[in-house]
Amino acid sequence: MAHYKADVWLGSNSGLQTVEVNSNTFAGAQDQICTIYNVDKTQIRNLRQTTTDSHSFKPDGTVSLVALIIFIWAFVSFTPYILMTSFGIGSGWIMTKITAGSTERLLETKNKKKYYTTLIVALFFGGFGLILGDHIKNEYFSNTTPTHIQ
Repeated sequence: MAHYKADVWLGSNSGLQTVEVNSNTFAGAQDQICTIYNVDKTQIRNLRQTTTDSHSFKPDGTVSLVALIIFIWAFVSFTPYILMTSFGIGSGWIMTKITAGSTERLLETKNKKKYYTTLIVALFFGGFGLILGDHIKNEYFSNTTPTHIQ
C-alpha cells in the first residue's frame, strides 16, 4: 500500500495543513482525504506519493544471501536430526492412517496393538533416518578426504 501526502486547506481556523494517508491508488488517497477531513477535492493541493509499502519488510540481496547461507549451514549441521524427525513423523502419520484412520481412533483403549505397531514403525524409521542422515553428513559434508582418493 502506498503512502500519500497532500497539502489541504482546512478552513480559516486551521489553514493549509499537510496530511498523510495510505491508499492503493491516487484516487483512493484523494477520496480518503475528502472523507476524513470533510473537504472538497478542490481544496487538496500537491497530492503526492511519498513511499510504497513503508511498513513492510523487503529483504535485499544481502539479507537473502545470509538467510540462504544460514539455512544451508543448519541443514548440513542437523541433517541426521532433520531426517530422523521427518522419517519418524512421516511413517507414524502413514501408519496411523493405515491402521486406524485417525489419531483419535488410534488412541482408543481397544486399539493398543495398532498403537504399539505404529509406535514401533515410527521409531524404526526415525532410527533409519538418523543413520541415513549421519551417513550423508559424514559422506558429503565432512572435511576429510575420501579414502579412495588418499
